[in-house]
Amino acid sequence: MTDSDKKKYKLVQGTPSLVLFPAKNYFFRVIDEEYMIEIPAEGLFKDMDASLFNDDSGEFNLMVDDTFYSYQLSKVLFAASQYPDLEFNQFFAPTTITFKDQSVYVVGHIIEMMISTAKKD
Repeated sequence: MTDSDKKKYKLVQGTPSLVLFPAKNYFFRVIDEEYMIEIPAEGLFKDMDASLFNDDSGEFNLMVDDTFYSYQLSKVLFAASQYPDLEFNQFFAPTTITFKDQSVYVVGHIIEMMISTAKKD
């Protein structure tokens, strides 16, 4: 592989933004409990958790005009201590994200991924 064939990337530590799985027919369990999380729509990370963030952490604004910045959502949930406690094979699956006044309401369920993507008889 030549240098020009190598994919460029940036190494990042943290939680990824909302992601889409490859389009397949997955099997997963949906935990019955529904979560409703309220977080601020904008602010400073250090104001949310000064033990983890400082002045260099900057600010966030989840919605500017008509644009939702999804890459900031998981970091804001984490900073607000609102990120659900998940096991290795669990994911938080938001079903609705509502902006009202200066708040964001995230509603969703925890899902547990199953191993197989094909139904077995």
